[in-house]
Amino acid sequence: MPPHAGSSQRHYPSALYLGQPGAVDRELDWIVRLLPDFDADANRLLLFAQSGASGGWPLSAGDAGSAYCALPQECFGRVIVGTTCRLFRNPWSQAMLSHLYAAVRPGGSLVVPFVSEAEAQRKGYWSRTALEQFFGHGGREPGDQGVLVLTREGAPPVVDSTLRWHFGHRGSLPAAHAELRSRAGGIELAGVRALLGPMLLSEEPIAIDELTLADVLESEGLESVLAVEDYLIGGVGYKSALLNHIARRYLPPDRPLRFLDQGGGAGFLAAELALQPDLTVQRSVCVDASLAMALTARRMHDGLRRALADRFAFSLTRAGNFTYADQYDLISFISALMYMPRDEARDAASRAFEALRPGGVLIVHENIKSPSYKRDYDLMFTVEELEALLSPFGTPEYYLSTATIEIPREQVGQRSVFRVIQKQ
Repeated sequence: MPPHAGSSQRHYPSALYLGQPGAVDRELDWIVRLLPDFDADANRLLLFAQSGASGGWPLSAGDAGSAYCALPQECFGRVIVGTTCRLFRNPWSQAMLSHLYAAVRPGGSLVVPFVSEAEAQRKGYWSRTALEQFFGHGGREPGDQGVLVLTREGAPPVVDSTLRWHFGHRGSLPAAHAELRSRAGGIELAGVRALLGPMLLSEEPIAIDELTLADVLESEGLESVLAVEDYLIGGVGYKSALLNHIARRYLPPDRPLRFLDQGGGAGFLAAELALQPDLTVQRSVCVDASLAMALTARRMHDGLRRALADRFAFSLTRAGNFTYADQYDLISFISALMYMPRDEARDAASRAFEALRPGGVLIVHENIKSPSYKRDYDLMFTVEELEALLSPFGTPEYYLSTATIEIPREQVGQRSVFRVIQKQ
């Protein structure tokens, strides 16, 4: 039975919009012109991607919530994906679209933007053909405006993705967090391995940041976990798309891959890369020194154990302390180097590059210091600092984080881009 059935006290808005705050008025005006039967002033609900509160359902008409909360099934007459939502053609976005489709009542519609076949190939976005193939039925394109209207006709597609796990388990997060917090209380270092289970690298010693256990146990820790988990899972969409593109661009198609993500938080990116159907990932490792992140990774690993099939591992240690017992094809530092002292960051990058197999790829993405950033501004790299840190390994190639597009050095400027160096 869908969540709205059998409950006279629960009333959901008739429409849901997924977009960004700054574009709401412009996009809704455009949608009204495109879909004359859509009343933008009646019963609309705004669900801002990565911009709303992290609270769950039910919400009231006009509320703004997180795009990563679990939606009620078959409750909305129409769900509209705004053009400001960056959806790559990958399992993460498939899981998002499937989740939105499940929230539409039978006979209702999911409205999704798309691009031309040529642009889809160049940028990694959705074309109309790809959308219709994914949902298994056709749609209509009103006004030739690059928007597909899909009528809900059956069950949503099922996709293996960390985002699908997140939607399915987010409702149980308070209880799971309380249980883990209780089990972690007073734990000795020797007991951490038993607590985290088989996902840990057996050969790697454990080293925990001094404050992370306290963070897990603090009385208001759940609210922080909710916000951090939403933030981390949201970033997986574009990061996994770019790393998938880079792997297929630089590495042989038949090569079983070993991937390692330094400072990878809860391991969502490492797990997501292992779930890519067009890559053969033999081993995907997340390295992070936070016990709070490791506990979240354990829940994720338990939920996706069958799909991950023993290909995911977690090392609970600092990047500077990690021992490279194996060689890897891809090693990434994504917003990780800036949290290390500069000497330690240089050493960590150097040891990572040494651990790459011939032809392997080092991937670095750091937010470049800019007045627009307030948090961690003093820790961020300037362009010159980051280029100097990477210069011993070769000349980087540059990729946008908004599309699977390589750009020349002269166009990089102050952008925060993916810097890619292949080991010769």
